[in-house]
Amino acid sequence: MGDHCDELLDKLFAFVDKELPEEELRAIAEHLEVCPPCEAERRIHERIKAMISCCPCEQAPEHLRKRVLAMIGEARDLG
Repeated sequence: MGDHCDELLDKLFAFVDKELPEEELRAIAEHLEVCPPCEAERRIHERIKAMISCCPCEQAPEHLRKRVLAMIGEARDLG
């Protein structure tokens, strides 16, 4: 993965939540189509979002947040 991928990975949660400008959403989507490691990371972010949305609390507990961030870091290291 290159610098472009690193920049994209930093924006994946915002991408998944569609919180970016339309042009940026489109550019990231195009990159994901041709970059399997980044696409795999997007799928992980989608699963995390789905898991969190099932949580009845409004804010994830700190230990869960740390676990999720650790999982993301591990996934990046494996990719």
